[in-house]
Amino acid sequence: MTLGLIVAERPRPRPGEKPRKRSGTAAWHMSKEAVTCTLEDVYAMTDHQVHELWVRQRWGSRETIVCPHCGTVDSHYWRKASMRWKCAACDRTFSVTSATPFAQHKRTLKQLTALMLSWVNGTSGVPALQTRRNTGGRYNTVFMNQHKLREAVMRMFNVGLLVGDIEMDGVHISGRNAKGKRGRPQATQPFAGTPESQSEQVKTLQDMLQAGPKKVAEGARRRKAAAAARDGTYAQMLDQDRRIVICARTRSGVPGGGARRTRVSVGRTEGPVAVNATIRDFIAVPESVLNTDMAKAYVEPGKQFLAHLSVEHAKELVGPNGENTNLGEEFARRHKRAERGMYLNIEPKYMLDYGAESAWRSDTRRLGTGGQLHHLMALALRNGLSRFWR
Repeated sequence: MTLGLIVAERPRPRPGEKPRKRSGTAAWHMSKEAVTCTLEDVYAMTDHQVHELWVRQRWGSRETIVCPHCGTVDSHYWRKASMRWKCAACDRTFSVTSATPFAQHKRTLKQLTALMLSWVNGTSGVPALQTRRNTGGRYNTVFMNQHKLREAVMRMFNVGLLVGDIEMDGVHISGRNAKGKRGRPQATQPFAGTPESQSEQVKTLQDMLQAGPKKVAEGARRRKAAAAARDGTYAQMLDQDRRIVICARTRSGVPGGGARRTRVSVGRTEGPVAVNATIRDFIAVPESVLNTDMAKAYVEPGKQFLAHLSVEHAKELVGPNGENTNLGEEFARRHKRAERGMYLNIEPKYMLDYGAESAWRSDTRRLGTGGQLHHLMALALRNGLSRFWR
């Protein structure tokens, strides 16, 4: 097929139909502003420059350093040989990573900076194996450092109230069957002996192939029936590992500007308990307008807002007056791509961390790589000691 035929077969707007507006995403990724820091730039920095970068992202300057032991703000006494300060008030020493998730680190600051930048560069997420290929080191170390970054984003970024034009939506995550191949023969067995014995082996192998999936499926049904919970909205038997990531997003108010702030929470179902808790923790209700789909859990909470606009997705994506939850759908698409295409199987106990990561990536999508790196470093270095990965 020639290029001319391919172009001719592209769907074009019908007469009287407006052409689809371009979002500008491709133009942004191709622009010079999208890439402001690369791994080559990080490795070209001297140790002093890397140290200055960490100091600036944590304290702002060397004149406003906060002692992590007593809280005194001063320039303190710098010890160049050990790369540490001595507090002018309590005489205790500390470094730029003291009382941060990277306290007592074994990798150099340059290696940690390269690891952060490698993690930042993924639009939907970066697996630990890929980061290890880019930066080296042991897999366990890379995996732990990535989770420290997610914890910092969850504790420092996924906080605060939203106000204005708010969208709320839920995305079904996890609960996928990861045991489908267990108990099945994964490779054919070699045949040996006489033709009669080979025929018997073929029959035996066929019986195994037919009985194996049935046995596995029957066991899965029994486990699911014993451990599943019935969803109040959809009236279905759901897997015990299934979760709903509920997002609340503030519209920017600029056409094509997307979301300005995002907050996420995790629940077993998209029911009244999870929805009310999300609204209580993240939304200034009296000053806001709520935009949702037709889920029953939003009906009663929506009465507290200035207005509650809803769209019935079973019939349309955008209502007659412009009602939509397009920003919620955008977050769902990004998070599903991370869960199914990058991380493959997110355990429920880490679901909030990964949800906060997707929210952070979505909200900083129009920052260059250098801006994203600086933003992430500021979150991590002001997070305090890691609570979960120490």
